[in-house]
Amino acid sequence: PRDIRSVYPFVGGVYETEATCEAQAFIILWGSVMTVGTISVLNLYYAFTIWYGMQEDRFRRYFLPAAILFTTATTLPPCVILLHRDQLNPTPFYPYCSLGTYPFGCDKSVEDSSEDACIRGSMSLEDIIPMNRFMSIALGSMFFILIISMILVVSTVFRTERQAMLFRREVENYVDAQFDE
Repeated sequence: PRDIRSVYPFVGGVYETEATCEAQAFIILWGSVMTVGTISVLNLYYAFTIWYGMQEDRFRRYFLPAAILFTTATTLPPCVILLHRDQLNPTPFYPYCSLGTYPFGCDKSVEDSSEDACIRGSMSLEDIIPMNRFMSIALGSMFFILIISMILVVSTVFRTERQAMLFRREVENYVDAQFDE
């Protein structure tokens, strides 16, 4: 926003408008959350192909589109809601726009003429709690998928290594028995 120098003492040029600030923050926020979701999909791929022996083309054809659609459907709405409620603003912590009120830490209950009044943003507690619950459930389930799939992959690797070691011992015993005769 044009009045950013009056709120934050940034050194250097400020070249963004309100729309470019929102676009930048939206892309960064949604990209960050989608990253967690796509990592979960990648871990499911590992688990399905290694643990269950699923063919890659079956995974790509049947599971991947549904998983990407589900990840998008669970990560996009909260970001759109935050954009619609003017929560994507410049903050004093990052050199780019992100999630926060403008100015950061302003109070919605203060009158507009006060220094502590919000120019943009400031969701009420009734709005924040459901949003936090939804994001916590979504990110928690993605983290759960990550942990379970990694456990399955590691256990498969150990099981395969144990089977290879047993097979190698059988072969060595057979070869030793052939030489003893």
